[in-house]
Amino acid sequence: MSRRKPCEKGYTLIELVVVMVLISIMLAVSVPRFRSALVSDQLMYSSRRLVGMIQEVRGKAVREYSDYRLCFDLEKRRVWYAREGDGEGEGEPPEMFQLPGGVVIRDVGSGDEVGQDAGATFVSVSRKGYASPAAIHLAEENGRTVTLFVSPFLARVRIAAGYQTMEEAR
Repeated sequence: MSRRKPCEKGYTLIELVVVMVLISIMLAVSVPRFRSALVSDQLMYSSRRLVGMIQEVRGKAVREYSDYRLCFDLEKRRVWYAREGDGEGEGEPPEMFQLPGGVVIRDVGSGDEVGQDAGATFVSVSRKGYASPAAIHLAEENGRTVTLFVSPFLARVRIAAGYQTMEEAR
């Protein structure tokens, strides 16, 4: 007959199974909530989509050695890009992003100009990939706002929480 010595420590199989079951239950309850919170954040989805679109148009401008415009229709909440000089009124652009419901383009400010908050505006991208500096403000119906800062020389776009001006970006 073997006896356990008092210095031997460990967990029984039943204790390990109970802990694993409790962890599984907690994960089963919490993971769907996290996933839905990440997917349903339309403002951040729109921000990331616009960042990707800006990077895409920069790459396309360099690849094709052509000047491009990233166009914003503030009333219809649409964003697209087009080659500079192409007819803008000729049908639908090939790459258009329609902002999801509840998200609006509040305004787009280029350089030191005050942001344009109505009609259509654009951000220019040169054939070398340089973009005109811009602050793009996206907002939700609940008042939450995000600012995208387009850097003129660096191929990156910075996302900042809240409504910020170009001076605050410097």
